[in-house]
This record gives sequence, structure tokens and C-alpha cells, in this order.
Amino acid sequence: MQGSGSSSSTFASQPTNLLSEPCVICGLVGAGALLFIVVLWNGASNACPQCHKWWARQVQASHEIGRALSSRTQTSEAKTYSTSGQHVSTTRYKQRVPTERITYLNACQCKHCGHKWSDTSAVEHDL
Repeated sequence: MQGSGSSSSTFASQPTNLLSEPCVICGLVGAGALLFIVVLWNGASNACPQCHKWWARQVQASHEIGRALSSRTQTSEAKTYSTSGQHVSTTRYKQRVPTERITYLNACQCKHCGHKWSDTSAVEHDL
């Protein structure tokens, strides 16, 4: 009787080490790799075209050069309820949402070597 009681108490009192779980380790490695890729992409996309140093781009001025109307597909859902308030069903459907895309011309300068260049950027928002 003591033997069965001590084995269950020993089992219950052992702490769980989450870092020994393969899913947790894979999740942490995956999140770290994703963060690393985002940092690399950000640094490279803000590099100076002359000296090639990362995170060098400083926007000195920006002005709008164009607007365009467009649309995007959005998935929405409608829920149906009974007269007593119970959820009956959910219907998913796709719909077109009107958007506007604004394009800007940016005057940039390298914070390291002073090189000047221009590039474009765009912002899209729902109407």
C-alpha cells in the first residue's frame, strides 16, 4: 500500500521541464529563425546603394506621386442564431473590398556616406 502511494506522489511532484519537449524546442528555433530573417530583410532593404551599409537609409522628404483605386478579397463570416439565442451555423463568404493605393517618391540620404538617392513606397488602405 505504501509502495503505490509513494510512486504516485513521486510522479506528481516531479517538475515538468518544458524545454525538453520537442515541440517547444522546434517552436523556439522556428521563432528565432523567423526573427533572424526579418532582421536581415529589414537591414538589407534599408542599405545604402553606394556604401552598402545596412540600416543607413534616412528619408529626407516624401511626396505623393500617384493614387489608384483597387480592391482586395476579404473572407468574412455570418453567424446564424436560433430564436432562443443558440448558435446554429457559420457561413464563410468572400467579398471584394474597395481600396486606395497611394504611391510616394522618397528622397533618401545615407547616414554613413551622405549618398543621396530616391525610391518609392506605397500605402494601401480600405475605402
